Amino acid sequence: GTDRQHIIKDGIGKNGIRGIAVDWIANNLYFTNVFPHETYIEVCWDDGNYRKVIYSSTTDNPREIAVNPIKKYIYWLDYGQQPKLVRNWLNGKNRTTLVTSNISNPRDLTIDMTNHDIYWVDSQLDAIYKVAFTDENSPQKPQLVRDHLPNPKGLALLNSDIFWVDRNLRNIYRSSKVPGHTGQPDVIKSDLADLRDIVIFDENNQPRSNSPCSLAGNGYCNQLCFSFPVSQNGYDYECACATGVLKGKACSTSDTYIVYSTRSEIRSEAIPYNDSYSDSAAPFNPIVNMTNVVGVDFDYEDNKLFFTQIRPQPLIGWMDARKPSINYTTILSDSDRRMNPEGIAFDWVHKRIYWTDSRNNSIYSMKTDGSQIIDMVRVERPRAIALAPCKGYMFFTDWGRFGESGKIYRATMAGTYKVAIIERNLTQPSGLTIDYEDEMLYFTDAVRETIERCDFNGTRRRLLVSATIYPFAVTIDGDFLYWTDLQLRGLFRAEKHTGFNMEEVVKRLENSPRDIQIYSPKKQDKCPGSPCDINKGGCADECFNSNGKAECKCTTGHSVNEGKMCVNDTVTCEENKFHCGNGKCISRLWTCDGADDCGDNS
Repeated sequence: GTDRQHIIKDGIGKNGIRGIAVDWIANNLYFTNVFPHETYIEVCWDDGNYRKVIYSSTTDNPREIAVNPIKKYIYWLDYGQQPKLVRNWLNGKNRTTLVTSNISNPRDLTIDMTNHDIYWVDSQLDAIYKVAFTDENSPQKPQLVRDHLPNPKGLALLNSDIFWVDRNLRNIYRSSKVPGHTGQPDVIKSDLADLRDIVIFDENNQPRSNSPCSLAGNGYCNQLCFSFPVSQNGYDYECACATGVLKGKACSTSDTYIVYSTRSEIRSEAIPYNDSYSDSAAPFNPIVNMTNVVGVDFDYEDNKLFFTQIRPQPLIGWMDARKPSINYTTILSDSDRRMNPEGIAFDWVHKRIYWTDSRNNSIYSMKTDGSQIIDMVRVERPRAIALAPCKGYMFFTDWGRFGESGKIYRATMAGTYKVAIIERNLTQPSGLTIDYEDEMLYFTDAVRETIERCDFNGTRRRLLVSATIYPFAVTIDGDFLYWTDLQLRGLFRAEKHTGFNMEEVVKRLENSPRDIQIYSPKKQDKCPGSPCDINKGGCADECFNSNGKAECKCTTGHSVNEGKMCVNDTVTCEENKFHCGNGKCISRLWTCDGADDCGDNS
């Protein structure tokens, strides 16, 4: 009992882990994980790595579980409204109901490894039953092994004997496993309180054998390996991924996936393209133990995931999109400048990060290394932001001073020509995204509990979804609209044109989801050309696409002079003077005469 290790500690349902079984040949661990409205059968390596859901149900209630790695099956008991004994393949597929009669409240099961028969104990029928092993897919008639047991719970076998615990009598019993045996059982141990289960540690209960997954180092599989009881298309086993996508026998991060944040995590989810989605693994393991994460975005070309954290540890950082981890790089933190970054958007054309700052009531941008910070535009209460760098536009939401008069604005990528395109019937627009294909904006209102869309001018406005409680962030992929709901603690999607066919993609998260993005190259297509491509548009500092024209901006503490140059904010010149880049003032009559009158070639 020493050297105890905690191998499953996250993602456990409110009703707990109820059954556990070991595949000692492939070294996999199976367990049932019970949530209030859904139950999962999961598998992982016996050290807790590569955890994967292989069966889920909102109607079945898998509880106790046993595995026969020699015959390559798992068995589980359901003692819900329709009690039964069920068999699955080791990969969770090919479900077969074996017993539905003479079963009422089954509490534990075990497998006789000498002949592979299945035994279980029923605490309502006060009896022990068995069925003979079979590969057939038809229901089996159970045999009574022993009855008139006051309150049997756990069950175990060893050779010719069967062992069980009785919760009422507080004893451990032993008897013959042969059906119909009526002899008095032996009391092995007595006066034991709160008995629940029993297991016998003996090599006869785990006979040595080989399987395709025990040979050649996990069957050459990178993560999980499942042997088949019956050959499938010439194969007697398969590799599977707990995270990533399967390529041959190896698992790698998907090229396209959903990435989203919760308060303390950055998580991922496979995009549900077809009916096999339920078998898809998360592209990467959740990045946990973070602090108040809000916004997420990405640079697909450079494989970077960007994120924001708000107080108490405000920062903007990035992690490797190919292998995300808690070992992220901080780009900008509160120690560098007082800030509270919420929404984040990446300009993939000019490689700049934009963010909304609720502390400073402004929108800023910077290079990906944290340099060249520019205050782009002042906003009363900025929240969400989305960029269309190929069009030269940025869009952002404003909750207003008291969070009661929301607006959506459009401006140039330089923050100029700011105009409200939505300013009525809006309260707290929390999420904002762009459908680049159709040139439409999609936005959420957390207070009005709606998701709407409009064009880049704010016209053609249409309500899409109202059957949600607290929609927060929103994004688009193909024909689908995806969003997070803080109150329902899930990810949802619906048809983007109509809002119909709403479905839940991720259910009942422990922490409410916040931002969401689709990590895909299609979201960051190359532009035909930018006015800033040639000589930075003639700008001394930073150049921005302003609706197809080059517009210059200067870093904080400097202002634009003569449309191109940057000078200190504290220096001013008379109207008839030219403001040199070094702050010097000279007569406008001296400009453009070929002489370096400024002394800095400006």
